[in-house]
Amino acid sequence: MSPKDTIYNGADEKTRAFSTKLIPTKKTIIGLKTPFVESVAKDIAAGKYGDVRAVVGSLSDDVYEELLIKSFVVAKLKTDDETKRADVRNVVAAIDNWANCDMFVARCKFIGKDREKWFDYLTEYLESDKEYDLRFAIVAMMTYYLTDEYIDRVLALSEEVISDKYYVKMAVAWLMATALCKFPDKALDVIKSNVLDVWTHNKALQKARESFRIDKSQKDYLNTLKRK
Repeated sequence: MSPKDTIYNGADEKTRAFSTKLIPTKKTIIGLKTPFVESVAKDIAAGKYGDVRAVVGSLSDDVYEELLIKSFVVAKLKTDDETKRADVRNVVAAIDNWANCDMFVARCKFIGKDREKWFDYLTEYLESDKEYDLRFAIVAMMTYYLTDEYIDRVLALSEEVISDKYYVKMAVAWLMATALCKFPDKALDVIKSNVLDVWTHNKALQKARESFRIDKSQKDYLNTLKRK
């Protein structure tokens, strides 16, 4: 069975309908569950369907799940740095929704294993005006760089992100909320400086207050920092 046959035989209408409501995208959604996507990507990366590069090249960027599978394979493949960077760039260029973006980031474990190598690469994306270039970099920094070594640089870069795109602002708010949990003093300095736009500022506080990692007294204090 070809990889495309495997992919389309795994689709179901219930999953397609659910994903269509959840994911705002111009791509075709066929209806694959994430564990199935993981399984197909694993088999492709292992060479079950033949030449890995040829199979990846046959997957359409215009189909949500095919891009998802492609991104999972890219994250799994062991390649030289130049090839990996090019592969990541090709995936990110095709992204038009939060799900393709965030699920790809979550599988880019190689970033967390070599933070220094990937930091400058990610900061280049912050110079873009494209919604999902920005979200990719912000979510990746939230996922892999909220550490003692990088927290100051990540917060400084987050302050400089200027965009009116919803999924960029949500990403910055998510990063700041996570930073409030992990590095409360440093993140509070950013919050209290009022450098974030009002919507992102308040959304960051809201998401932090929803976290189980912050106690009631801290949540009450964060509530006093809301802006109008």
